[in-house]
Amino acid sequence: MLAAFALCSQQVFFWAPNDPGTRQWGSLSGGVLLLTGLIVMMLSYRTGGNRQGSGTP
Repeated sequence: MLAAFALCSQQVFFWAPNDPGTRQWGSLSGGVLLLTGLIVMMLSYRTGGNRQGSGTP
């Protein structure tokens, strides 16, 4: 969800403002949000070292 919001904000800041400074900061903040979302997704898929399965045969 965070990655989708980041991509959306990058597009909004790319097309909407006429000021180049606002466009750059908006795209930079969208990139940071995208990277943060990707890191959160990677960390959420990590498994614990002592898992033994789901318990169903």
